[in-house]
Amino acid sequence: MVSPAEIVAAGFVIAIKNGPTIYHSGDTAYFKDMETIGESYAIDVALLNIGGHFGMEAKQAAHAAQSLRAKLAIPHHFGTFPGIAPNAEAFAAELKKLRIAFYEMKPGETVSFRGREMIKR
Repeated sequence: MVSPAEIVAAGFVIAIKNGPTIYHSGDTAYFKDMETIGESYAIDVALLNIGGHFGMEAKQAAHAAQSLRAKLAIPHHFGTFPGIAPNAEAFAAELKKLRIAFYEMKPGETVSFRGREMIKR
């Protein structure tokens, strides 16, 4: 059994040469160092979990996007089983208040980038 003191927040910054800088939260909830990440990297895209039960709820995930200074937020870990957020509507609404761009990928969808510009396929 892991005690709460042993749980360490984690996420990944992926800086692509001549491309976007991406932050992926995995299952991590909001943690204060997201502000430091936002100050240290120019985050183009933040992939944030919004399911709520095991990670961030919509408002907290939007706060994470803001702390990361993300230009675009893409939600993940929602709508897959009972007990977590069934859709990304609340997250989109919270991001709109903060004037952060939102994009919801559909299952099987691919996006790519030309430089830092996202291209939908």
